[in-house]
Amino acid sequence: LSQLTPEIIAHVISVITANHVKDQTIWLSLLNTISQKRKHILTETLANILVLLKSANKRHSMILCNDTFFFDSEVEVISRVQKEPFDQNIITKFVVAYVQTQNGTKEFFRAMEKPILEQIASISNTNLANIIFQYSLSGNASVELLKEAKSNVLERLQGTKLKPSETIFVAQAYTARELMDEDMLKVMETNFIVKHELYSVAQVASIYACFVKNQSKYSCQKSWKYINKCVALLYDLLEIKSIAELFTDWNNPENHLEPDVRQFIKKRVQQLLDTRKVSKEHLQTIYNIVKDEKTIEKHNLFAEMIFKSIKNYVQFLF
Repeated sequence: LSQLTPEIIAHVISVITANHVKDQTIWLSLLNTISQKRKHILTETLANILVLLKSANKRHSMILCNDTFFFDSEVEVISRVQKEPFDQNIITKFVVAYVQTQNGTKEFFRAMEKPILEQIASISNTNLANIIFQYSLSGNASVELLKEAKSNVLERLQGTKLKPSETIFVAQAYTARELMDEDMLKVMETNFIVKHELYSVAQVASIYACFVKNQSKYSCQKSWKYINKCVALLYDLLEIKSIAELFTDWNNPENHLEPDVRQFIKKRVQQLLDTRKVSKEHLQTIYNIVKDEKTIEKHNLFAEMIFKSIKNYVQFLF
């Protein structure tokens, strides 16, 4: 390993991650070798390595404990960004890698903010949406970046320049940090209506959840018919994560999903339970909804049916 260049080591990490290699000795040797070479690694290569380690972490979280490596690398990254401007792709990789591994100090995120805001006009829609979304996920990242970027984001939304996936990232970020306002909601609603046919049913569920959570600021009434249309046409493609988003405000008598659409969603929940395609974390969401439905309507056949399926499914899980 000591004879390999950092670029080749990055390729080795990519290969062993793709092939699900879990040998702790190999991983520790790789991390030690990279640590010794870190000061001489090109910034782009270092960013690539950190992103690869992020991917490896997701697959082998019980094997890899590389927080120390990320922390030590952070000092090097901050030092470099203060000396030279980073390319937008490199900035995005650093931000994604640190947020997704739950690393990154407040100093790290502050150091990243300056080049991001300096380059914001030239940053691609995909990178900007991703950066904003990642910043909304980290407790150490300040909301100042989202506030400063807001006018630029609005401009991109007004020109309907953002793809559905990018719009969702923006909507979720500003909703999570409670920075969504009437102006942004109006522009986002128009953007959705113009492009709704390009949205997957999962993306429709995400935008629905954001609109519902922010309806005290502005009710996106024009969008409801398009959301109902999309879900009715594509409900059989719904996965449980998206159904959980459609359950937002489910038991409100003034819920914006039409009765037939609600029936389609219930049917899909039953299908997923029958085929055991529901993760443990989402089972509680389903249970809470049908429990409330049963309370509201004493003899709710759907609730009874789901309770029976959940009972069988829990036995299967545990």
